[in-house]
Amino acid sequence: MATPITSVFFSTYAAVQEDREELSKAFFRSSSFLVRIGLLMAVVLLAAAPEVVLIVFGEIWLPIVPVFRLMLVYILLNPIYANLSYLIIGVGRPDGLTRVRLMQVALFVVAVVVAASLWGIKGVAMAANLMMLSGTLALLVYSRRFVDFSPSRMFLWPMVATTASIAIGYLLIQSVQWTSLWWTLILKSISISGVYILILYLTERQIIYPPISFEAFAPTLPHTN
Repeated sequence: MATPITSVFFSTYAAVQEDREELSKAFFRSSSFLVRIGLLMAVVLLAAAPEVVLIVFGEIWLPIVPVFRLMLVYILLNPIYANLSYLIIGVGRPDGLTRVRLMQVALFVVAVVVAASLWGIKGVAMAANLMMLSGTLALLVYSRRFVDFSPSRMFLWPMVATTASIAIGYLLIQSVQWTSLWWTLILKSISISGVYILILYLTERQIIYPPISFEAFAPTLPHTN
């Protein structure tokens, strides 16, 4: 989902790079969408990882579930990182992106050697998460040179919805046992996504459905002194 979105917005960034306000609007819209969809998919997969692995790969792959869950951090951040990268390139500053990526490579080399020696494959996953997190944060800071956005508007309510959804997912894992993998997957997916979407709707419905000003539909009366 991220690839077509970031590709389309890349041309938008290049087209409005001289207009800071329009550039900021385009970046905020694309990033906000990616954050909300990414968190929803991540929290569902976090809870339903055993069922997904069993259905797609089989029982022999169950030991990979903890690593799969760890890598959700990387998977979540990657679309945001890609969008930031397109923004930096779109405004004509690929040198800034190059510096960030060199920093990521250096950090990953050190982190993967240390973490892999301590925790094995889980350490490799954590090193990859650290690399992606550091790059995303660095690009977010660097992007403030070109765009204006509110981190709280972009991340606050999605994170609240994610936390509540994780709690619901934990309760389902602990209290509900189904004999059918498919029913378990469906139950978790619907319950968690329902809570997530409901919270976002209640907190951000004014953004989704802005209030209508009926004055806009009032007839224009001739001005008289």
